Amino acid sequence: MLQLPITDLPALYESWTALTVCAALVERGEVLAQQLCAPLEEGWTLRLQRDRPILKIRRGGRVLLLRYQPRYEPYAGLGSSFGSLDRYLRIPDLSIEVRGRGERWLAVLDAKYRLAPDDHPPQDALDDIYAYKGSLGQKGVPLVRYAALLYPGHGLGEDYGGIGALPHLPGHTNALQAALDRLLNGS
Repeated sequence: MLQLPITDLPALYESWTALTVCAALVERGEVLAQQLCAPLEEGWTLRLQRDRPILKIRRGGRVLLLRYQPRYEPYAGLGSSFGSLDRYLRIPDLSIEVRGRGERWLAVLDAKYRLAPDDHPPQDALDDIYAYKGSLGQKGVPLVRYAALLYPGHGLGEDYGGIGALPHLPGHTNALQAALDRLLNGS
């Protein structure tokens, strides 16, 4: 049985979002490794580790690495590793690093448990997504193919050309599923 305190609803939403992204990726490939679940004497424990990928999936000729709250250090993206291309530390909630077939790129997902008065994501949350899209890369080149904000809402997701705002609630994960399919199928 999974038990989580509800004292911090935004953190609970972020954790739930990480689990739903894991589940969606597992459905779309072969699990090569995972750091998410670990056995205990009496059951299992769930770990959202920040220092290594929590899930490694093979899909066709690609390997996907899902990271929870990865730290993209300032200016590290000017070198040979993924990092920030500017002076700012960037820590999205989730990133999917895609390698293989001569490609290497990122998808970034950020969960925000808050809405503007019009029941859409607030502008500053969407601004963060635009910043991730343009500021993360390698060798001085932005390499985020898709960046999306996940928020507690219903309905269809919004797409702004590589930027998304996806409603995401229990029983309403279709927008995330569709975005992952488009992203991983190259459309």
